[in-house]
Amino acid sequence: MTRRIGRPADKVEFNRPYTVRVTVLTMAIAPPNRPIPVALTLQQGHNAPPLGATPTVFTWQQWLNRWWQGLGTGGSDPAEDLPHLSPLLAAYPKASLAIALNLRLTTDEEIHQFNRDYRGIDRPTDVLAFSALEAIPPALLLAQKAAEDPDSPEPIELGDMVISLDTAKAQAQRLGHSLTLELAWLGAHGFLHLLGWDHGDRPHLEKMLTRQQTLLTAANLGTVNGGALDLIRLGYD
Repeated sequence: MTRRIGRPADKVEFNRPYTVRVTVLTMAIAPPNRPIPVALTLQQGHNAPPLGATPTVFTWQQWLNRWWQGLGTGGSDPAEDLPHLSPLLAAYPKASLAIALNLRLTTDEEIHQFNRDYRGIDRPTDVLAFSALEAIPPALLLAQKAAEDPDSPEPIELGDMVISLDTAKAQAQRLGHSLTLELAWLGAHGFLHLLGWDHGDRPHLEKMLTRQQTLLTAANLGTVNGGALDLIRLGYD
């Protein structure tokens, strides 16, 4: 797994003309009488296999909506759960915020390229998170929110997640669980990175992995083989 990466506007562009790239669907789901919490764009990476065997965009949005609704609630500290959004949470209720992100499912070959170009690590990885909020000053976030129409809130762009289907499949087989569960686990990890979580040392990694498991539980996805300490021993970091 990777630490989050700031998304330089002049570097990470997923709409550039790859030989094969499909924007599968952009859609949004909202509970009754609530603003749309999550808008998602799902993409197929360069030379990636068909997405038919992976969770649908509808399933991804169900997961993301549950994760978003659960973060910063139920006794958890919103500023700790949502670090990048804490300036907004000091001024606005979380229920008034909407978010958007891009998710790209790709191959080891392409994620290797991203990992080399943007992290200087010359090998594939399982998930990368490019945060759009990394370099935005809190005052600018507040100004953008104050300027929008309160009856039609603009979603806050979190950034981009990239997941290697090749590595996800290999890790699912090694750990003895389904590809769906592995993709959800990696998606939860990348989602937390986009919101400002990081794991620069073992205690922070343990805390982040434990939070990931609570997100999977909230989405009725089960338990990932053994908990945070076992995952560290199994080489997730």
